[in-house]
Amino acid sequence: SFAAGTGIFSGTGAIANDMETVADSSGPFSAFSSGLSINAGGTMAFQALLDNGQRGIFTSTGAAPNAAATIADSTGPVDVFGPCPAINAAGTVVFDALLDGGGVQGLFTGNGTVPNDVTPVADTRGPFANFGSTYAINAAGTVAFFATTDSGNDGIFTGPDPVAHKVLETGDILFGDTVRFLDIFTEGMNDAGQIGFYFDGIDTRTETSG
Repeated sequence: SFAAGTGIFSGTGAIANDMETVADSSGPFSAFSSGLSINAGGTMAFQALLDNGQRGIFTSTGAAPNAAATIADSTGPVDVFGPCPAINAAGTVVFDALLDGGGVQGLFTGNGTVPNDVTPVADTRGPFANFGSTYAINAAGTVAFFATTDSGNDGIFTGPDPVAHKVLETGDILFGDTVRFLDIFTEGMNDAGQIGFYFDGIDTRTETSG
């Protein structure tokens, strides 16, 4: 935040306080979420509220303040966007949102070439009950995400089939522990498909927390 409002800024740190304005509340944006992602080319993905009351996911290179591309907004097929979109090297963004009408949550990807032209990754009409707002996308377009299945297990997955696309799930054995909690973070997957994650488990041999 600053005297005139709020904004998103970028800088290298080579010179203190030498920053570029990516977007600010001077228009057409009025507010921003705290979660954002930046790729190797310097393009940022962020969630914002527009002056007209619509909310959406946008990208900007920062070449000109407030010159942003619309990935998706509430005029399209999805609404109620999650706060932390992730972007890959090609500029494809993954985000979570509800389908219009509510009740169905999903993960979607888009590149902004055509606003609101988004591709579903998975949604709650299938075997997933809900999705967390933590996910990653690599250069190949593979998405890794946290979700809860209809059976009540939490896990990290890379596609719509919780069996074929499972990375790890609560109840699995890892390093001798039974997994009881796990999570993935934004940008938590590299271009080789390796996934960084957090987990907490119970040692199956001693029944103590590990």
